Amino acid sequence: MNAEVVDDVVLVGVDHTDHGRAALRLGARRAVDLGCGLRVVRVLEPGLAPRLQDTRTTLHNAARGATAWVFDELAGMEHPPDVEISSLVGDPMTVLLAQSAHARELVVGSPASAGRALADPLLNGLRRHAQCLVVEASPDAEIVRATGPEVTTPGSVPLTVGTRNIGPVLVGFDGSAHAVAALGWAVGQAAASGTAVRVVSVVGASDSAEQRAAVHRAQADAVEAAEVPVSVAVTCDSVEGEAVDVLVTAAMKASHLVLGRHGVSSMIRGSLSSVGDACSRLATCPVTIVP
Repeated sequence: MNAEVVDDVVLVGVDHTDHGRAALRLGARRAVDLGCGLRVVRVLEPGLAPRLQDTRTTLHNAARGATAWVFDELAGMEHPPDVEISSLVGDPMTVLLAQSAHARELVVGSPASAGRALADPLLNGLRRHAQCLVVEASPDAEIVRATGPEVTTPGSVPLTVGTRNIGPVLVGFDGSAHAVAALGWAVGQAAASGTAVRVVSVVGASDSAEQRAAVHRAQADAVEAAEVPVSVAVTCDSVEGEAVDVLVTAAMKASHLVLGRHGVSSMIRGSLSSVGDACSRLATCPVTIVP
């Protein structure tokens, strides 16, 4: 990260496609969650818009017409963030990488196909070289992966007896042995700090009633095996959505997020980074990865 001033904004790279609209919707939510502004950038490639470079006025007018839909999208939000919109001429990767030096996060759309997402040259370039966190949006405007530069952050302070916490210890649970280990560790932390435990599993919209019942049975079996002390209250939930989006949202009301070392494998949508890596970058509470 260079020494330039980083603006308190979420940067969104948009185009005329559904991917651009999904990125805008997710970026606007992220800006509201972070309490910062929204900067929307539309990149015009020189070869595709040569006449737009004639005058600044022409470019400005074209930008307003091409991005009017941005305001239509934001109008549906109860409390939309402050927004600024720019249309910049250049190579998309070059422009977005330069803009990333001045933003807290860069939000871009990602193909629904994991294979296409991994092979996309623009996304690969942003993942490797962006100077801020890169958050990728699914076609449904949910978080599918998050990558970014290595950063130094303050170490998590261990929870101790008497510590006052706002919320429970949150456990991402997929029924694997890694998740069971994470639950056991979380129970110990909750007992020591006088907090509760919330166990969350992510399910798909197409999951059957039988599949959801199996998830609940796996949660109940794991809680029973954890030998939870009577002083620790445990609740179990299943939530529809993408794993990272669900867990990061739930973590906003938690004192701690706990995951198994290999993430919640069935929740991963073929991403470059695991669910655990993405959550550790995005969550607003301490994150512990348990071996």
